[in-house]
Parts: sequence; structure tokens; C-alpha cells
Amino acid sequence: MDLTKKLKELSHQEMRLIGFFGALLILILPALAMQLTDQVRWGLEDFAAMFLLLVLLGASIEVVVRIFQKTGFRLAAGTLVCGFFVLIWAHLAVGIF
Repeated sequence: MDLTKKLKELSHQEMRLIGFFGALLILILPALAMQLTDQVRWGLEDFAAMFLLLVLLGASIEVVVRIFQKTGFRLAAGTLVCGFFVLIWAHLAVGIF
């Protein structure tokens, strides 16, 4: 059984759980890195900002999935949402604009 067939068999609830644990992992990685090195220095406001960004990303993806029925539209809108997420994250991280 290939990966695309397995992904199509997942329910929306299972996909939400995968997204939730993925977001949790993204928040745990900097906390773990802070314990291992002095080069990562996140404060409470950094974790709060990333949490808010991840919540908005998840909510936006949920809206995209609910609005669009065709896979092509979902991919295009999801790519756009993820692109905006990366753009905002990069701006907050290093101030590229």
C-alpha cells in the first residue's frame, strides 16, 4: 500500500491530530535546543508568537479544506497559506522586510 492511498484513508480527525502533534513538535524543538546550546535564546514571547502563528496556520488550513472540494484548489490555497506562514515567520525571525 503506497503513502498516498494511506493518506486518503485518514479521517479529518486523524489529520487534525497529526497537525496538532506536528505543531507541538515545532514548539518543543526550540525548548530542547535551549537546553543543549546557548545559541538558541527564546523567551516566553517567542513561544507565544510561534504558538499564535501555528494556531492561525492550522485554522487557515482547516478553512481551506472545508471551502474547497477539488484537490487542485486545496493544494493551491494550502500552498498560498503555507507561503504566507513562512513569510511572516521569516520576517519575525530576522526582519527581512
